[in-house]
Amino acid sequence: MRATPGVRVATEPYLTSYPAPDGKGSIAVRFSAVWDPDGYFVELNQLLGPAAGTRGATSRGRPRPNPGVPVSNPQGRVAARGA
Repeated sequence: MRATPGVRVATEPYLTSYPAPDGKGSIAVRFSAVWDPDGYFVELNQLLGPAAGTRGATSRGRPRPNPGVPVSNPQGRVAARGA
């Protein structure tokens, strides 16, 4: 990512966790943020376990999809433009 022309790292990757919706356990996530070449601020979140609301991993080790959770913009862009 750092070698991509025009991309500026806003937040170096770090591990964090959020409380599970049912209050039992937590959801592990790797977080980072960058400014893309067009000036958009992009948050990058990598889920490090099964998604909340799923029954767990499939036999291939991938989380099962949760039809109740909306899919984010495939480009990961938000409305705010950077400086």
